Amino acid sequence: MHYWASSIEARLCEGQEIALVGAGNSAGQAAVYLAGQVEKVWLIVRGASLAASMSKYLIERIEAQPNIKVVLRTEVTGLHGGENLTNVSWRNADTGEETMRRICHLFLLVGADPNADWLAGCEPSSGDESAWNLRDRRRPSRLGQARSVSRRRRRARSLPPFTNFWRRRIDKGTGR
Repeated sequence: MHYWASSIEARLCEGQEIALVGAGNSAGQAAVYLAGQVEKVWLIVRGASLAASMSKYLIERIEAQPNIKVVLRTEVTGLHGGENLTNVSWRNADTGEETMRRICHLFLLVGADPNADWLAGCEPSSGDESAWNLRDRRRPSRLGQARSVSRRRRRARSLPPFTNFWRRRIDKGTGR
């Protein structure tokens, strides 16, 4: 899984199909960039259109790329593989159609503070330790709760140790 798209990730994915989850400008820029290196980009979007969260020029560039396929009103439902990702599956909310593709690289570009709490309860599907069932473990939404302090703590824990070290130094006024 990747959380950004640099030249390193582009080389890792060269000539392969990839899936990219997101609908903002970062996701659009990554899709256009990676499309020049990979066989196909599946841009997976939960919403009904890109227009609500992406710049018009990016939408036009995505539509102009023959190897970018945008799938709207769709959610990832499974990640499959052993030590490495081998397949990704997703389901269309309107039709219920489930799709599984041989994809070894999944890009998550869902914002600086992604709403990914639902991943916390994911476990391997019963009987198949190599398949992860994302659909059955989602937690109900917790809208309305004060989240700023817990998000800052969670974000600080998820950053590499050296990042936290410099953040603390800067917060105390001892770093530059």
